[in-house]
Parts: sequence; C-alpha cells; structure tokens
Amino acid sequence: MLSHHSTRFLEGLLVAVLVAASLSLAVVRADDRGASTGVAAGTMGALALADDVAAIRPAGSGPSFAIAAAPTPTPEPTSTPEPTPTPEPPAPALDEPVIAPEPVTPPVAETVAPPPPADTTPPPPPPAPEPSTTPCDYLCRGDRIVAGMALDVPDGWRVEVLPGRNGEQGRTFSSTRTIELYVRDSLSDSILAYALEHEAAHAWDFTTLTRPQREQWASARGYPEKVDQWYGGGGNVSDDRDLPAGDFAEAAAACVRGPAHHRSGLGGAPTPGQCQLVLSMVGLR
Repeated sequence: MLSHHSTRFLEGLLVAVLVAASLSLAVVRADDRGASTGVAAGTMGALALADDVAAIRPAGSGPSFAIAAAPTPTPEPTSTPEPTPTPEPPAPALDEPVIAPEPVTPPVAETVAPPPPADTTPPPPPPAPEPSTTPCDYLCRGDRIVAGMALDVPDGWRVEVLPGRNGEQGRTFSSTRTIELYVRDSLSDSILAYALEHEAAHAWDFTTLTRPQREQWASARGYPEKVDQWYGGGGNVSDDRDLPAGDFAEAAAACVRGPAHHRSGLGGAPTPGQCQLVLSMVGLR
C-alpha cells in the first residue's frame, strides 16, 4: 500500500502531465489555424505550486492552474553510530622476581712445569756379567767376562782364560805380555770381572807408567815414601794389594767397576779426584 506522501506526489505529477499535454495541444491547434492562440503570461494563468492539491480555476482573464508541490520527503532517522569502546589500559604486570645470572668462573690457566734440569751425573759403571742359566764351562764364562771388560789392555797384550786355581784369581806376566784369568766355579762373574780389571791395570803399569807418575800416585794416596817399594823389592808376589803397585791396580778396578770388591792395605776406596788420576794412567780420560 502507498503511503500518504507517495499518493500526494503522484497526484501532483499527474496534474503536471495534464497541463503539459493541454499546452501542447493548444500549440498544435494554433499552428493548424495559422495563428497563435495568444498564450501569454497575461492570458495564461500562472503555474503555482501549492502545499495542497487545487482545482483548476480561472485567474483573471486566463485560466490559472495550481499544482500541488510534491511534499518534501521526511528523511528517515539515521542511526547514531555506536561509540568506539575505549580500550582498557593493560593491567599492570605483576612484579616478577629478577633472576641474577650465574657468575661465570673464568678458566684456570694451566701452568706447565719447566722440564727438570739435565742430569749431569756420569753414568754408573757397567754391571759385571752375571751367570747365564745356560750351562757354561770355565772357558765360556771367561770369554764372556773378557768381552765385558771396561779397560782395554795395552797393544801387544793378550788375555788367556784358564781353569780355576786355589788362592788366585789372575796373574800378569810382563815378560810374555800375558794376563791369565783363573775361572773357578766358587767365584761369581762380578768378582772375576773385577780381578780382570785389576790385572789390566798392572799391564798398563808395566807398559807405560813412569817413575814421576808413580810418585804422583803415591803422593795422592798418602804414602810418598813407599814409591821405591812399588813392586815390593821384585820377585814373585802372590798378593800385591799391600804394595803400591797393588793399591794402584785396586784403585783402577774400583773406579770402573765400583768399590764393592775393593781391598787395599794402603788406603780406602779412591776418591773422585784419585779416580780421574788413575784412569788417565791406564788409557782412559
């Protein structure tokens, strides 16, 4: 169904259409008659827009029409936009405990110990050969002991290995330049090796030692007055360790084999200085 305002608008529009049609018809007729009907402002009624629909009525000398103006449509109420909600401020953060970082322990610098000082101690004397587990006769033992000698024999001298003799370990013969080693089962290899170094020192004494050297040795050992009895007045001596020559040979053996088997009737084991002296007289140092 049409509303009241729509109905009034249509009625006004219809009146306007009818008026326009009447005017057009009048013009056509005037053209047909060859004359104008003299529609003018003075003879035509004016078009007037009124608030209400009016009937066509004469106004003055010409017709006057009133056309109800179309009512102004009442604007429909506009909706008021809803206000934008104001965001609520964020809730204050709760105080959280502050965790302190763990302390970083710096790495401990490693210290490198300096290398120990070089050992300047002279090496110990070579050990005496020990008996082998393999069965070995006197000749086998003697050859092994000779091969391990610390002192060399002077040029032209030789060592002869013989079976053991009671009361003797070795003997040196200056006339034949021979050293005899008596290998006895009751004697260890270390004792026989010590006896062989003793006899080798006798060979150096017979071959190269001079009187001034003998006097030097006798003075170093503290018996300079005995230098004239170096060999005990000559002859065949079974045990020379109580004579200057025997003390000299014992000292040389002790300096290369150690003092374990040293025995001398003229003094104790040689000192380092005495070792240096005696070894210089037997082809060493």
